[in-house]
Amino acid sequence: MRRMIILFILVLAVSAGITAQAAESRDEKMVKRSLVRLGDTTRLERVMRKSLNGEKIIIGVLGGSITEGALATSHDKRWANQVAQWWREQFPKAEVELINAGIGATGSAIGSHRAYMNLLHHRPDFIIVEYSVNDRNDPLATECMEGIIRQALSLVNQPAVMQLFMCGGDCTSEQDEHEKVGRYYHLPMVSFRDAVAPEFKSGRIASTDIIPDYVHPNDTGHKLCARFITNALERVREKVLNNSEESLYIKPVSAPLVNDIFEHTALLMPSTCKPKSKAGWSLVKLWHFGKAWESADPGSVIEFEVDCDTVGVIFYRAKNMGMVECRVDDHDPVRLDACFVANWGGYAQYALVARGLGAGKHTVQIQLLDQKSEKSNGNRFVVLAVACAGMHQAH
Repeated sequence: MRRMIILFILVLAVSAGITAQAAESRDEKMVKRSLVRLGDTTRLERVMRKSLNGEKIIIGVLGGSITEGALATSHDKRWANQVAQWWREQFPKAEVELINAGIGATGSAIGSHRAYMNLLHHRPDFIIVEYSVNDRNDPLATECMEGIIRQALSLVNQPAVMQLFMCGGDCTSEQDEHEKVGRYYHLPMVSFRDAVAPEFKSGRIASTDIIPDYVHPNDTGHKLCARFITNALERVREKVLNNSEESLYIKPVSAPLVNDIFEHTALLMPSTCKPKSKAGWSLVKLWHFGKAWESADPGSVIEFEVDCDTVGVIFYRAKNMGMVECRVDDHDPVRLDACFVANWGGYAQYALVARGLGAGKHTVQIQLLDQKSEKSNGNRFVVLAVACAGMHQAH
């Protein structure tokens, strides 16, 4: 009997060892698949040399709720914080600051307009951009991603830029479009989707074990994400440590792949401008954007003067909200419905109103309508910002 028990324990131990080895092998395969390409690492090498010299480094991340840290049980478990911690451990002489500019339920359209205000004016040394989940099926995804990348690469301090491609539980994302931009600008690119999709589809890992709500990674997912990023960084670090070259030539930013319209952007909001007129509209403090303009009185009109090629409106969507009609000069009006029924609150929505406006001043008019969605019990509408792109002078 005793021999049988001992034999049983040995079998369990061997089985556990095999299982652990299989899991380790699976994880290594995911890490390998996660690296889309290292691209041109010159900028990253320069940042790492700066770190080796004990200088201060600013790591900036820009994206949606995944970047902001949704479902992570604490700040230190967010993927961005784990990447910053890796940097501190590998470069102990450097002072490392993390700026997390993630805002939930926003895509690259809003990101391209707020990138400078929320992140780039800090002059980060290393930037990671993540929008592939929130940009799904957005026709502006490629243009706006290019705008963000061009803004970052054109900063005077010449930061390193990496793209991160996440995915939902169904493995869908906007990676294919965003990757076109990354390849064109020779960026380091890391893909959570490429890493986990084969495991999800084969059933070796249940998607809900990593992405329990089908959108946001849990602590396990954040840890994997950080591991995929640091795998790429480790390769560059080895290159730096094995190369004594001090002078690293950084190539000029290429001509645009699609266009540079969303490289030159600005947000018109209460903190940055005064409307041309605002009869019936008042200020309200709301969400990440601070103060905004609101009205619940149908017929109320707010007007802005802009000098740009492309105009969008960023507005707040939530329960019992109303509708407006937006018009730029004599262009056809665009109707925006702010009613959104869900159990997780509201969010900021970008809507393209007009483009190809040409040089010169243009008038943007937003009028609150009496009509509203049949699902809404109110007319309230909140304009978070007027988004201007293709400006002659931005920031």
